[in-house]
Amino acid sequence: MKQVALGLTAMVTGLMLAMPVIAADYDLVINNGRVMDPETNYDAVSNVGIKDGRIAVITKDAIMGKESIDAKGLVVAPGFIDTHFHWTRPIGYKLALRDGVTTAMDLEAGVYGPRVDDWYKMHEGKSQVNYGTASGHEFARTKVMQNLPDEDLLDAPYSVVKGRASGTAWFEKVATLDEGNRMLALIDEGLRQGALGVASTVGYLPGATAREMFEVQRVGANYSRPTSVHLRYTPGTITTEPNGAQEILANAVALGAPAVINHFNNPGWQMVQELLVRLRARGHNVWGEIYPYAAGQTTINAAFVKPENWVETLGNQYEKTMQDPLTGEFYTLEKYKKVLTEAPATQIVLYKMSPDAIPDWCRLPGVVYASDAMMLPGGWDDEPKWDTPYEKIPNTHPRLAGTHGTFCALHASRIFR
Repeated sequence: MKQVALGLTAMVTGLMLAMPVIAADYDLVINNGRVMDPETNYDAVSNVGIKDGRIAVITKDAIMGKESIDAKGLVVAPGFIDTHFHWTRPIGYKLALRDGVTTAMDLEAGVYGPRVDDWYKMHEGKSQVNYGTASGHEFARTKVMQNLPDEDLLDAPYSVVKGRASGTAWFEKVATLDEGNRMLALIDEGLRQGALGVASTVGYLPGATAREMFEVQRVGANYSRPTSVHLRYTPGTITTEPNGAQEILANAVALGAPAVINHFNNPGWQMVQELLVRLRARGHNVWGEIYPYAAGQTTINAAFVKPENWVETLGNQYEKTMQDPLTGEFYTLEKYKKVLTEAPATQIVLYKMSPDAIPDWCRLPGVVYASDAMMLPGGWDDEPKWDTPYEKIPNTHPRLAGTHGTFCALHASRIFR
């Protein structure tokens, strides 16, 4: 089911349900759409009048405006908020808007802490959506463990993909006390500069100890801001996946801090959901997110796709589960080893769940739908730009442009079947 997104202003203003009105001159009228407002539970085919950038009326009576849109067969609703969106660049935002997203934030990878100010300045007056970012654990770890000079981070401070090509210490080395404190100081600086929370991809960091993860969450707790986490062991088994969630949730409870479990639509998701629901019922500020796809996307040097884990422990085959998004071809073990050596930050699509579980995910209460939209090369002044033709954008995971529309379609089919 398609959607007409009204945007953040509409959400802040609220959908003002109208008494009968006479025809009026509005700047824009959206007619005949199914108007849905989660805050008030309004759900009816209606007409929407917009004046001076704000919703002025929602009515079943006929109204007129300078411009009009016939939304018959479409949903008219506030714009979606995507808390896990990595391609925070013009063409990425353009794809997000086509998916009904009007607020796109990267709260899983985030930004190198000392560059948070720069990231916000980069967006000022140029972003087509509302935006935000977090202070990144992985960025801080890469800076400290790889001993990268500042100039390297000046060239590419906003992409973990480039950092992942810098060596292996960023993910496999156990931090000394001094290294750990330097990491925490970098994360803290990002929060001081206005990051919305802490971003941690600890599932990529087998060298990160339990103490390191606790201290990372403590930094966010000091600011009463959430830590959003790609869980340790994810994707794993029906035991290890919940174990990863238990680590983060126990830390959050002990610290009295908010926490978000990223894309827990993996084996063991039922247990993770129950933990979240029961903890919220006891007053804890903990949440989870999913995306409605059976496959994820990552870089080929992710620790969890090594043969000893992906094949030997989890029982997968590269030939059936690891795909090149550019060509559509599946990997062999030999190709995996070759690409891992030559281009360790190469992006892959990873099939990890049965599609039969997707409708169940879309029924979960208290769950946020987030795309985990992966970035492609290019900045504000580089290709691909806002006006780049869609056919010239390289293949990527469909969740980049389809997460929210897919969820709406699945949810609507469940309601109306």
